[in-house]
Parts: sequence; C-alpha cells; structure tokens
Amino acid sequence: MPLSIALLLLLSVVASLGYLIWRGQNLRAQRDRFFSDRLLVERAGCPAEVGEPFVYKNLSNLICYDGPLSTTRPLKMVFILGSRQREGAVGPGQKVITDHYIAAYLPKSSVSLDDAWLQSWAQKVAERADGWAKHSGQPVPQRDHGLMGPPESMPIRAVRTSDGGVLLAWHCLHLRDRFEKRLSELEQTLPR
Repeated sequence: MPLSIALLLLLSVVASLGYLIWRGQNLRAQRDRFFSDRLLVERAGCPAEVGEPFVYKNLSNLICYDGPLSTTRPLKMVFILGSRQREGAVGPGQKVITDHYIAAYLPKSSVSLDDAWLQSWAQKVAERADGWAKHSGQPVPQRDHGLMGPPESMPIRAVRTSDGGVLLAWHCLHLRDRFEKRLSELEQTLPR
C-alpha cells in the first residue's frame, strides 16, 4: 500500500511538472504568434523620443517593436516590453519580484492626438491612486483597490513624448491576451 501511494505522488509531481513545462511553451508560442500576426518587427533600440518608457533606468529587459497598431488601423506604432526585478518587502527572507510592463508609443507623424485625449488617459492613471498616479499630473483620489492593487487595465503612464506623440504604458504580464486587450482599449479611444 505505501508503495502505491508513493508511486501515485511521484506520478502527480511528474504530471504537474509536465503540465507547467507545456503551459510555459504554449504561452511563449502564443506571444510569438502575437508579434508575427501583428507584423511587429524588433528594433535595434527604443526611440529616443520615449525616454525611459517605464520611468525606471534599471530595467532587466527592454525591447521595442515597430509595426501597425492593428490590421484595421494601420497607424505606425512602437510596441514596448519591459521588465524590472526588485526585492520584495513582504514576509521573511529575500524575495525577488519581477514587474512586467508594456507600452504603446504613437509618434506624432502617425496620428495627432490633442491634449484632451491625453488628459482622459492621464485621468485613468490618477484613478489608480498609487505611486504611478502621483506622476500623472492629475488630482489623485483617495481609493483602496484592496490587497491586489489596481487592475492591470489601468494604465501606469500617459505622457506626451518629445516629438509630440504619446506614450501609454501598463503594468501587466507579457501574455498575448493582455497585449490584445490593452491595444484594443487604446484603439477604441482613437479619433476616427
């Protein structure tokens, strides 16, 4: 009897590890298909106009891609991925937390967006009522998003770039469905 329990536990562990490996490969494949489906091509570096797109200088990963905003709105866009590792402050011992960021940079040559449009996005940043909100230039309301913090649909930055374009950024996982949702939300707010 104890041997059968041990074999069952071993099989459960092996199956769980197999699932996690398969899932990781599947998520990476979906992310890679996002770039090819969207015709996004990796750049040698990020445009100087965006400066530090996620404020931090110590990013462990920063990659920019050129391509259209979508197949229905072929506006020129630079899609930006960034990651930053930091020490966690919760619980005993040292923990490393990785923050993942995405951004969309729309150069002025792509589309001209007025200050009212940008202000509406900056207001969404302020509604986070967190550290990112304090950089929005908007009044920050008192709000408690609970233990999990603001939803990842709320942008972390909405700024005018040095060329007069705009940069919108979010704190979210580097997963295809997240990329699609954020870019869709952006596209829906653009003037026709």
